[in-house]
Amino acid sequence: MAVQDHAIVRVWRRQAGKSDEYLGSAFLLSPRHLLTCLHVVGKQDTREPIPARECFFAGPTPGGGKEVIGRIEVHPDRDVALLVLPESAPDIDLPPLPLSAAKLAVGVQVTLKGFSSEDSGLESPTVTVSSYAGSKPTFIAHTYIGKGFSGGAVLFNGELAGVVHAKDAGRNQTHIIPLAQFEEFLNHQIDNTFAKSYAAFA
Repeated sequence: MAVQDHAIVRVWRRQAGKSDEYLGSAFLLSPRHLLTCLHVVGKQDTREPIPARECFFAGPTPGGGKEVIGRIEVHPDRDVALLVLPESAPDIDLPPLPLSAAKLAVGVQVTLKGFSSEDSGLESPTVTVSSYAGSKPTFIAHTYIGKGFSGGAVLFNGELAGVVHAKDAGRNQTHIIPLAQFEEFLNHQIDNTFAKSYAAFA
């Protein structure tokens, strides 16, 4: 398993009297923060996340099981949400994804990492960014992904370059929000600790 693969997890919702609901993908940005899409953990139209107490993630963490979420921070206008561990929870002792200094552009190849479903293995298709669209900058790649892939990582040369935002199955398109659109949000919410955290593993 590649180092980056350890940083990709599944996000779930607890439901009273029902089986847990698989919501989508997320990835580790620091020992205490994960990133996903807002629509994975809430409603994009109202910009309201689900109660954090109902949300947990599961992946190759030291405990090997369910890790609870303490709070959910929402980007002011992009489909991005930050999952924060409770203060009482120990740090996740795994290397988070480093941020790419390179900017996404049409024609470059990137690797998408996420889980299409609750029981699929980690998928890592390599795709070419084929176009750019929208008043809010969004890149498009022509490839098929499953519904659960939303919130997955977009890597350029092994470093985080964006987040998998949505799919248009009819047009065989995957939409990507570039890192530049939410990096300031991360700097504010994480207080630059994600860069320092990764340096500790280098």
